[in-house]
Amino acid sequence: MRVTYNKQVFERNVKQRNFGFGKQPSFATAMVLRAAFGNGNYQTRHTHQQRFKNFIAFCHDTHSVTDMREVTPSVISHYVNTLSIGVEHGQYKISYAQNLLSTVNVVMECFRGDKKLFLSPSKTLGRRSYIRTRDPRCTFLQLKAVIAEAKPLGLERVAAVAALAYSFGMRFREAALADLERLKKEAQSGCVTILEGCKGGRMSEDRQIDMEEEQQFALAYALSVKPLHSKNLLALDERYIDFRQRDARKLRPILKKHGIRHFHELRAARLVWIYESEAGTLPPFLGGAPSKKADKLGRQKTSIAAGHGSQRPGVSYVGGKRCDERN
Repeated sequence: MRVTYNKQVFERNVKQRNFGFGKQPSFATAMVLRAAFGNGNYQTRHTHQQRFKNFIAFCHDTHSVTDMREVTPSVISHYVNTLSIGVEHGQYKISYAQNLLSTVNVVMECFRGDKKLFLSPSKTLGRRSYIRTRDPRCTFLQLKAVIAEAKPLGLERVAAVAALAYSFGMRFREAALADLERLKKEAQSGCVTILEGCKGGRMSEDRQIDMEEEQQFALAYALSVKPLHSKNLLALDERYIDFRQRDARKLRPILKKHGIRHFHELRAARLVWIYESEAGTLPPFLGGAPSKKADKLGRQKTSIAAGHGSQRPGVSYVGGKRCDERN
């Protein structure tokens, strides 16, 4: 495995510091991930680099290790124990602790070329729950307040992402990359299909959203703020990752100010509304008591609208099937 950076070639060599990918652990991490994933997969590489910094600091401060060749099973076991203590004391959520260990597994496999240091995140740190227990609902008035506050700050486009997420149940990427001109044409028939930016190739013609007042508002607003000659919310010379990292970060405090925890809650709010419309009642985690038939219909409709294509992932949006899963 090899990679070229600034005309310098780095390739795995167990006789060299950090397996031949650089003298400094942080730089070596960036190089080995580039060698493993290529120049693409920017977000994946960036995420692993950021998480692995925690392990690099641990190795340096606790074991005086600055060469990834010196990482042993006992070092990683000690790291897992530290993460476990952090979870117990509320320093980390179990999901984040698992993500930190998962990154160690990925990066060390890239460095070494084997899985001899692998430790299962779920077995060592406990299982996380994907079942929603927090109420994500917000109002159209809250969304409009966010848009109004974002405008003078030059954040109209990322506010449009929030509007699309709330009105159509889109993910951030889907909203940013949506072909707005296509949606405008489709809207004339009374519904639109979510196609661009779908996660994991989950594009489906079945994912159709009815055009009502809130959807009309969100689409009209997005069209009004999109860059000239662009079919979506990105400028022609702009990368999605740059837009997200720059503008999304700036809008988050405004969302929180108006009672919206983060972008994902906007999508979840729409999917809860879709469940309620189909099942005729709120999901159980919000106090509803649907029949098995109504609950099944609600979850099926929610999964299609979410772009999942299956029933099970719905628990992350509409909770479990029993009221006792609220706590």
